[in-house]
Amino acid sequence: MIRLKFKKRGWAAVPVIAAILAWGYLRACFADSLLDEKQLEVVKEYLRAEYLRRALPDLSRAVKARDRAAAERLAAQNEKLKRLTLTSVGLRGNRSNAIVRVEVQVDGKPPPDGQAVRYLRMEHNLATGWYVKWPTSAFLYYVRLY
Repeated sequence: MIRLKFKKRGWAAVPVIAAILAWGYLRACFADSLLDEKQLEVVKEYLRAEYLRRALPDLSRAVKARDRAAAERLAAQNEKLKRLTLTSVGLRGNRSNAIVRVEVQVDGKPPPDGQAVRYLRMEHNLATGWYVKWPTSAFLYYVRLY
């Protein structure tokens, strides 16, 4: 077990506390808080693919049953996914390893899965560029300060 003991007392503790506060302030100032266009496109593609993946079984059943009206209706619903908008975007972390908070609307309405706010972990790789690693939780987004 690791034990840390600080024995600075009185005025000797003031520079140590000031250094810790200055380090935290500088980290907060230099933290990225905006996503660039490439990151936004990756998030939109990820969300569109997730919504389409949920709709594919219904579309497959409609095609197998040769129900043309149902297949066209589902295709029209999936066409609305092209009008996916991100109404609010937040970023925690650094440029290479970030947690993103996005508020999503599809065609001006809540998304098909009902989750208007999504939290995603993103990473950057020199070979592949930006990608969404996995969905994450609001807790991890708010705990991650930098």
